[in-house]
Amino acid sequence: MNAEAPQEEARRRAASLWYERFERRRQQLTPSPGRLRALQLLFLGLAVAIAVIGLSQRGERLQQVMGAAESRTDWPAVLSRELELDEAAGQRFFPLWEQWRRQEARQGAERAALLEKLEPLTREHSDLNLEQERLLEAVQLLEQQRLQARADLLGKVREQLGLWRSARLAVLLETPPD
Repeated sequence: MNAEAPQEEARRRAASLWYERFERRRQQLTPSPGRLRALQLLFLGLAVAIAVIGLSQRGERLQQVMGAAESRTDWPAVLSRELELDEAAGQRFFPLWEQWRRQEARQGAERAALLEKLEPLTREHSDLNLEQERLLEAVQLLEQQRLQARADLLGKVREQLGLWRSARLAVLLETPPD
């Protein structure tokens, strides 16, 4: 038995060395069940957050495409569809439209500037303020010019594209898109 004892001791040392070197490292790399559960919950929360963010961005994009606000309206697409414009009619209509839109934007900016100047004057509660009267007349003149420009646009559309398209354009300009 003495002869087997050194051999047995050598085998135990080799097994202990193997265990220390390989098996204990493998056991140390495995996280505890609590940490695994926390990691799973973290990944689940991350997946839910990505889904929510993706859905909200998709909703915003859908609102842009569908024209939820007038500023986001794709007017050329709406007008082409509603007025049933083919290529030739579109080439006649859109230069008129663009000219009118630029004039409308310029007049809108002028009107906003006049109203901004008029606002502090309205706080004075005075009926004898000449500057207030001048600004109010300028706002009314701009409104008349805007209405005249719209009437001119509708007249030109009627001449070039017909009564039906002119009438449909008048309706589209008066009602906000859905």
